[in-house]
Amino acid sequence: MNLFLLVTTCLIAVPDRPMPKLPPMAKSVYESLIGEWQVVGVSIGGGQPDRPDGKQTMLTFTPTLIQVTHEAKRAEHDDATYSLDVSKNPIAIDLVRTADEKVMPSMSGIIKLEGDRLTMCFAVGRGAARPTTFVATPDVNQMVMVLRRIQRK
Repeated sequence: MNLFLLVTTCLIAVPDRPMPKLPPMAKSVYESLIGEWQVVGVSIGGGQPDRPDGKQTMLTFTPTLIQVTHEAKRAEHDDATYSLDVSKNPIAIDLVRTADEKVMPSMSGIIKLEGDRLTMCFAVGRGAARPTTFVATPDVNQMVMVLRRIQRK
């Protein structure tokens, strides 16, 4: 059993491709994102982020991929590659879905990393402009996600 856990951990932790060459600041932001994050709040079109559906969603950041898990089940169809632009303030993030690009070809957003709290805001809809603030209002199609880093013991 312990061997199985060790092998599984190595397979998850070791990226399947080399980390892209990044400037020093970008590297530290990418490295800070790597790991598991629990979604603690989502807001689309206004209001405070919350989880009214009670579902447990986790995002695992690797150097190039965001892997999605819903209710302890991997959801490969929701996985996406990502890239950051740390020269922007706030930091820009672009997602490209790895499966069924017709449903969501890409998303533009911004991120804010504060210790073990990650806030992401994405434009919702094809061709929507990248958000500039972390607020989802009824008149703007934006989705705000708040995540908490999962600490493994």
